Amino acid sequence: MPDVPRKIRNAVYTRDHNQCVACGSTTGLTLQHRINRGMGGSKYLDTPDNLITLCHHENTALESNALFALDGRAKGFKLYSYMTPADCPVLYVDGWYRLKPDGTRTPWQGPVPDMANGESGPVRWSRWGA
Repeated sequence: MPDVPRKIRNAVYTRDHNQCVACGSTTGLTLQHRINRGMGGSKYLDTPDNLITLCHHENTALESNALFALDGRAKGFKLYSYMTPADCPVLYVDGWYRLKPDGTRTPWQGPVPDMANGESGPVRWSRWGA
């Protein structure tokens, strides 16, 4: 993965208490882009609200196992490219949080959107225009 700027990397690790969002592990930590940058994609996606801390095990499973990836979408670990990260909560080991562009997080208020099926925040999105 191309390097995320150190300031952003440190802000994400600090926000996530230097532990994996999925399992709480403190070893083998990596950053995961919620919306993929793609192969050499835009650095505009290197923002704290689009990054989470995962351990190597969880990150590898998220990228290589389709069922795990679907579960990861439901938990906000992965998002579709048309979604806005700040409008899609993330399930931490201690509850749902909204990630903010300034590198902080706040508890999610209200119902959790069905992100695995393309729902984002208060608006339901459809790939087919229905």
